[in-house]
Amino acid sequence: MNLGSKLRQLREHKGWTLDEAFRASGVSGANISRLEHGQNPRVAASTLAALAKAYGVNPLILLEAAGWYEPPKSEKPNLTATEEELIEIIRSAPTESVSNKLLHSLVGVAKVARDAGQSEQ
Repeated sequence: MNLGSKLRQLREHKGWTLDEAFRASGVSGANISRLEHGQNPRVAASTLAALAKAYGVNPLILLEAAGWYEPPKSEKPNLTATEEELIEIIRSAPTESVSNKLLHSLVGVAKVARDAGQSEQ
């Protein structure tokens, strides 16, 4: 998912208009709109940090979407599409509500469910 799509997803998840996102982050609605539409290729890290804080997500999520950060490969196990979707939902949740331990537990549950489904075939 690119940065613009991620930003829009996070804003819509909050149910915010551009003006509400501006009031929460201090980033102008026009700038947020340009970012969401991929029209601002030179976004400042401070802008991403302000938006991440307003949306309640880890700033690394936005840095990764912007292509400025790639998690170490050891953090990216071979996942199915369903597991990827689960991780994306969890990563988009407010930082304080999700711990890495919970994330790894949920991924483990998804793998067990996947393996059980494959063994029944």
